Amino acid sequence: MKNLTHLWLTNLLDSEAVNDALDLLGPQLVSLRIEQTFWTREKRVLPTAREVHWDQCTRLRFLQVEDHVSTSANWAPWCSKDAYLEYSHGCWADEIPRLPPALETLVWAPMWTRRYEDVGPTWKHRSLLRHYAEYLLLGHATLRQVLYLWNDEGYRQCWLFKEHVMEGWADERDPDGDAWAQVM
Repeated sequence: MKNLTHLWLTNLLDSEAVNDALDLLGPQLVSLRIEQTFWTREKRVLPTAREVHWDQCTRLRFLQVEDHVSTSANWAPWCSKDAYLEYSHGCWADEIPRLPPALETLVWAPMWTRRYEDVGPTWKHRSLLRHYAEYLLLGHATLRQVLYLWNDEGYRQCWLFKEHVMEGWADERDPDGDAWAQVM
C-alpha cells in the first residue's frame, strides 16, 4: 500500500479539521496545502499561531496556507487601526515551535493583504510580513524560504543568503498552481 504524501484541505472552518487530518496522515505527508475561511474577525491568524498538531508532520517539507474571509464577515483588517499593532514586530515571539519540524518552504496567502473595494494594505503591512518571514527563517533550522501573497501583484519571496534575509518577487507570480503537488 502506498502512503498519501501530498494533501490539499479546502473549505476548512477551524483548526480541528486540520488536526483530524494530521493525526491520521501527518507522519506520511511531505506537502500540505490548507485553505481556511474565517467567518468572524480573528486575531493572530498567522500560520504559526494556530493550534495545529505540527509535531505529527515529521516529514512535511512544504506548507501552503491560504486564508480567506467570508464576505459576510465584512472585514478588511488592514483598514482597522489595531491591524498594525496586531502584527507589529515581535508579536510572534512564542511561535517558532509551531512549525512542522522538517519544514523547508512556507507559502502564505494572508487574508489581510488582498485588495478590498479598491483599497489595499500599505508598505507598512508588507514590512511586517518581511519581518515575520525573517524571524521564521532565522529561528527555524530547516526553513529555507517563505513566500507571501502581496496584494494583487503576486508573491514575495524571502530566503537566507549567508545568514542575511533577502527578499524579492517570487519566480512564479502565482504559486497557487500545483507547486505543493510537485514536492518530492
